[in-house]
Amino acid sequence: RRERYAEAESTIQQTLKIRESIRGKSQQNFTFTLSWLGEFYLMTERNELARPLLERALAILVEKGLHNNPYRQTLLQQMARLQPSPSSLSS
Repeated sequence: RRERYAEAESTIQQTLKIRESIRGKSQQNFTFTLSWLGEFYLMTERNELARPLLERALAILVEKGLHNNPYRQTLLQQMARLQPSPSSLSS
């Protein structure tokens, strides 16, 4: 299973590099890929790696004036998952 995760991570990172080189860092497809990689890190419990990617994707949408973009809600939901749960705060 770890090999598959490593392969998935590598594929998403390669996709990110390709999209960045072709379209630049401010394109919507680039933000999608940032979010995919962020989601991957959330799923593999590496929130410290997910946070900067999700913040960057959200910043790009805001910078582009896409405050009402439906994808913004997805990013906000992902970022909410970064917050510690109430049960973990009491531990």
